[in-house]
Parts: sequence; structure tokens; C-alpha cells
Amino acid sequence: MVEAPDLGGYLLWNVWYPLDVEDDLSQWQRVGDEIHQPRPFTVLSSSAVRTWQQLASDSEVLQGISASGGFSDIPEPNQDEILDAAGHAVFLADGTVLFGSLVQDGDRIGVRDGYYLVRTNLEAGVNDPIESLDDLQLVTQRGMTSGLLNTLWIGSEALVMYQALSDDSRIVTAIQESQ
Repeated sequence: MVEAPDLGGYLLWNVWYPLDVEDDLSQWQRVGDEIHQPRPFTVLSSSAVRTWQQLASDSEVLQGISASGGFSDIPEPNQDEILDAAGHAVFLADGTVLFGSLVQDGDRIGVRDGYYLVRTNLEAGVNDPIESLDDLQLVTQRGMTSGLLNTLWIGSEALVMYQALSDDSRIVTAIQESQ
């Protein structure tokens, strides 16, 4: 993790998270393998980071990651690679995830021409699993915001993190086809 003030927070790459925090820390997933196909790094908002710790080499967390495929040698991404991506996933403190183009104006971050993902089957239960992007549809945020170029500006207290999407992300393709 490195502090990246020009990106609005802290940059993490080669990031892993547990699949089941409650019962099992032995199965981990690498950022980049999710349904929205982000690149293998994340920018955490400065306001979302309360503390951090360095892990001991024999920690249960590092053992679980190692058993799940281990760390690979992913170079630190540069700022242009992050900001100039074809699309971004922006995670908000209320659980909302917006997809669109990231915009910066000084310390402010915004999402231009943003979309939400909602279930295709609105009858599905909240906890029903989402198996693929076919279970979801994009809904535009247009008309919901005022200001420059359909941009939703996000306060620092509302932003948790954002991820640059890979060029072959199905979400990037769907957004480009809808415009």
C-alpha cells in the first residue's frame, strides 16, 4: 500500500480478500477476478482507511492467500493507467456501486455518465446469488444529477474505494454500446 494523494487515497495492488469472513479464512480471491473485471489494484479513499497493519510472515491470512494461488509479481500501476481506464467501479459508503468514467477536479472525485447495476429479475430475493452479469442490467444515472456533463460528484466521506475496469470488462462494453 502506498499513499497516492493525486488519486485521492491509498493505492493497493495484488489485493486479496476472503470469500467467507465469518467461518473460513482459508479461501481467498484476488481483485481482478470479480464479475465486473477490475484491474488487479484498488484505490482506497483516505477517509475510509482507519488503520493498517503489516502481517507476520506466518499469519493465517498470508497462509490462506498462498493456498489460494499466492501472490504474483504485479508491478505498481501508474496514475495514468488508473485514471485513463475505459471505465471505473466506484464503491460508496452506503453500499452503492457506480460504473462510469472517473473525473477529478482538485480533491473532488466524480463519476461521469454513470450507471448502476440492478437485478434483471426484480422478484429475486436480496440474498439470492448473482451468478453472472446476465443476472443484472445497467441503469443510467442520467437525469439524477445536475452539473457538468452528467457528473455525480462524490464527497470524500461517501467514497470508500474505486477500481479501474479492464478494457475487456463486459460492463465497459455494455456502457459503450448504450451510448
